[in-house]
Amino acid sequence: HPGPAASARASTDTLKRLVSGKTLSCRNIGQSYERITAICWTPDYTEVNCAMVASGTAALWPRFHREFPICQATPEVLKDA
Repeated sequence: HPGPAASARASTDTLKRLVSGKTLSCRNIGQSYERITAICWTPDYTEVNCAMVASGTAALWPRFHREFPICQATPEVLKDA
């Protein structure tokens, strides 16, 4: 499985900075290891998944990216989320 170059602490800190105090909109895209996988956005349309990968604190998983590409969402996509 791919892994980010950043430490777990850096990943946690980045995620907290992105989502702390915000209500997220998420689209369930499947399941992996009995956990839900989703693409999530903040109220200002920041795609959390994309921001984490761009920061180097999360890795892109080709399996899910092929089916549901990240970093391509627009506010219109959220209407269906």
